Amino acid sequence: MIDIKKWLPLYKALSLNSKLLHPCIVIAYYILFQLFYNLIDSKLLWPYESMHQFMVYFALNFIPIVITYIVNYVIVFSRPSTSTQSRKLTIDILFSFASMIVVNLLFLFVVSYIDEQLSRVNWAGTVFNNIFIFLGLEVTYFVKNHIKQIKEISLAKQKVLQYQYDALRSQVDPHFLFNTLNILYSLVAKDTEKSKAFILSLSRIYRFVLEQQGREKVALKDEISFVEEYTKILILRYNNNFSIKMNGNPSKLQYIIPFTLQLLVENAIKHNKISTQIPMCVTIDFKNDHLTVSNPINRKESLHSTQIGLKYLQKLYDVYERKIEISDDNKTFIVTIPFLY
Repeated sequence: MIDIKKWLPLYKALSLNSKLLHPCIVIAYYILFQLFYNLIDSKLLWPYESMHQFMVYFALNFIPIVITYIVNYVIVFSRPSTSTQSRKLTIDILFSFASMIVVNLLFLFVVSYIDEQLSRVNWAGTVFNNIFIFLGLEVTYFVKNHIKQIKEISLAKQKVLQYQYDALRSQVDPHFLFNTLNILYSLVAKDTEKSKAFILSLSRIYRFVLEQQGREKVALKDEISFVEEYTKILILRYNNNFSIKMNGNPSKLQYIIPFTLQLLVENAIKHNKISTQIPMCVTIDFKNDHLTVSNPINRKESLHSTQIGLKYLQKLYDVYERKIEISDDNKTFIVTIPFLY
């Protein structure tokens, strides 16, 4: 049985963030490289005639390997990545081999002052050495980057699920239920048919909310149906002083994040006055690759907007590399939502 606790300090010492990791890699690589080179060149693991000769060759090989490793590490990890992986790889290769040539020329220049007999470079060996180190670092970079992307996607999915949970919780919020039950109570005594329609709309709203649990995106047509049912309740709540106008033809193949339209409608209601003198009409315009939700601005005096809901919604769309645009000229508030497809 292997005692994991016994080896834990060594594992931590050689972790990716450890300062010991890179020296250990360079030393291990040098030993393997030198043994391999000795076998090819002389068919012996130890072809040196004396310790002094070994130290000379050690200095001549180990120092260039260290420099090559450092230069390639800087090229691969320190330079900002470009738009695509293939483009980054191409640029890294060009920089790597250009740096190799510069290092070799500098090495020749320095060694020529020490011993002219040693002032030579095995270009085939240095090319092989550079390729091996570069590929190792490049693979490490892409593996780490891939793991990072997986973690970011996982975190983003958790945020989407949390957003859906928050939306569900807001629908079953006691304040929401209190308002809807009050509306229903007042309707029962006045208009039986409206009461039935109200109950039907409310049931459809809750069914939609329950259906969207665990989903990362929803068909635009389904979101529209949900908002239409939600609007029926708002019309009754605000005594016909609230309405939604839709322009354009939404496609059946377009998708958005669940509850996007509802959040934007709620945002308009939360931050603006609604009365007989100041009715509220939210306009939704459907375009080819996006939709816009706009409303006139009549801000409530006592309410300060933090736009937390909009910022959170933007983070969710960032997962799909989509950008929400917000426009506010103190007359009209407009939010542009890109489709996810």
